[in-house]
Amino acid sequence: MILRRSQQSVRSVGQNVKPADCLVTETVQSKRIRIENAIRLGNSEVLKDLAISPMGLLEDSLRRRAWPIMLKLDGAERTQGVASDTLRSHQYYQQVLADVQRSIRRFPPSIPRVKRLRLQDKLNSLIMRILVANPDLHYYQGYHDICVTVLLVLDGDEDLAFRIVEDLSRTKLRPFMEVTVQGTVRQLDGVYPLLGHLNEPLKKFLEKSQCGVMFLLPWCITWFGHDLTHYATLVRLFDLFLASEELMPIYLAASIILKHHAYLLKQECSLSSVHAYLGRVLHLIDCAQGEMEERIQFALESYRRFPLKRSAAEPPIIMPKTKRSDWTDISDECRTSVDTDFVIL
Repeated sequence: MILRRSQQSVRSVGQNVKPADCLVTETVQSKRIRIENAIRLGNSEVLKDLAISPMGLLEDSLRRRAWPIMLKLDGAERTQGVASDTLRSHQYYQQVLADVQRSIRRFPPSIPRVKRLRLQDKLNSLIMRILVANPDLHYYQGYHDICVTVLLVLDGDEDLAFRIVEDLSRTKLRPFMEVTVQGTVRQLDGVYPLLGHLNEPLKKFLEKSQCGVMFLLPWCITWFGHDLTHYATLVRLFDLFLASEELMPIYLAASIILKHHAYLLKQECSLSSVHAYLGRVLHLIDCAQGEMEERIQFALESYRRFPLKRSAAEPPIIMPKTKRSDWTDISDECRTSVDTDFVIL
């Protein structure tokens, strides 16, 4: 299948996209009506399109009904509980318990202590039930960040959270839950071929610094839940990731890095300096002013232009149909061609 040529350029790095600008052709109310209609009809594809579009699914009350339909879980049966002795004897129980106890900062301060403790109990139970039901999946630190976000959106509905997170664990999160870290590293390695197409000087600079891909780890394996404190932005990212290919967090990470390419290239080209700067860039995004939405739209455009090919044994690679010498610059941030077809592999 061929991705046809586009005459539209990628949004330039300096252009700010504020929430009010994102729905210029559609009011929030009209989008809410479209989401409600898609939920009523059980139309998963329309819901995915709406989840990807600016501002996502708007609010948690809509997400609670839309997410199961997007994952085609709306007809699933109620899940069964697991005996407490079975949970406590599991190899990962103590690690999960410790991570859940440290998850206090992930709960909004407005949540009363009693409710937060009850949610933490559900979080622990949710994770252990998934691991017991899927012995081929292996827990990793950061998995609880994804689970707690889903649980918060679902207002503590543990059974529905189980169905959603189990599905994600067996699909989009599967590379992170293998017995070794090879699947994780292969996926994170995709950022370099992507950066090579978007900004070759930045790619070479990062490679020369030998910073590797570990700076991406807390972003991608937690779907940015480990670092983002702006709840509305975080759940909007979950809308995006649930509706997209599993490599979309890599595209978003590249988009965020590119926002700071000019500052990065001014850093000392050393592992310590570059890694320290990259560790701060996510916190420099003004989520309240819609800057993350700008990064999301850039990531989506990058995906359309440069789809990554996944391989079981190799890092993701990009296969354009033209030579690099045929490409032209269209912005300071992104180096692409405006008249080229690309193969979706």
